Amino acid sequence: MAAKKKSRTKISKNFTTVTNKLLKLIERGTVPWHQSWHDIGYQNLISKKPYSGINPILCQIDCLYYEYSSPYYIGKAQCSEKGWSIKQGSKANWLRWGGSKTITEQVTDDRGQIIEREKFIRSFKWLMVFNIEAIDDSQSKTKIADLLPHQAQESPNVKDLTIESFIANLNTNIKYGGNKASHNFTTGQIQMPYRGQFVSRDGFWATLFHELVHSTAKELKRSYSGDKNHPIYHREELVADLGASFLGNHFGLGSTELEHHATYLEHY
Repeated sequence: MAAKKKSRTKISKNFTTVTNKLLKLIERGTVPWHQSWHDIGYQNLISKKPYSGINPILCQIDCLYYEYSSPYYIGKAQCSEKGWSIKQGSKANWLRWGGSKTITEQVTDDRGQIIEREKFIRSFKWLMVFNIEAIDDSQSKTKIADLLPHQAQESPNVKDLTIESFIANLNTNIKYGGNKASHNFTTGQIQMPYRGQFVSRDGFWATLFHELVHSTAKELKRSYSGDKNHPIYHREELVADLGASFLGNHFGLGSTELEHHATYLEHY
């Protein structure tokens, strides 16, 4: 009985943790956004097996809350096997693991006869995992990057090469991977999904242009607010997408991307 009570307490604690994260995300103003790229499903880094059931939602909440960009997670034991360590201060994400099965048991019926009866059993447990951005692989010969799938790249055309040359001259810190497109106003780093995740090449460039315009805010002394309800935040989004529209027009991106910009700007 004591074991069952302890189990219920642990379950309640985990759901409470998730609920608190959701409430704080709502307070931040985190809302769904229409994007022009395909997400990589949340999955285990080693097995590459996608998570299912409630687990993708738990991973999404974890990534939003801690601002992780990678969809890959790893268990503590797997981490130790690779010689990796968990970065100080990092918090675990708890995933629900288990399922159901049917067993056959022998019971005595009303006439005293022993018969077989099927019994449905459902069980699960909580497993602790960490996002790979919370893992330090510096002391191991095996690197996390070596285990990440390599995205197939299309051969660049003249337009791609022209844009790539333009971006290279900007000397901007751009990191690729994960499902997030963003600019860190503190570090100046741009985070982008792999090009192969995008529905179209133009969609990739349009998204990158948007983040590149954001990256000029500090140098041009534009104010910025992380509060999505603040007018300054809205103004910066307008500047970024207008700038992306102008760059797209300059480099000859398709009309579909211009329509996408118009829809985005209408929101603000």
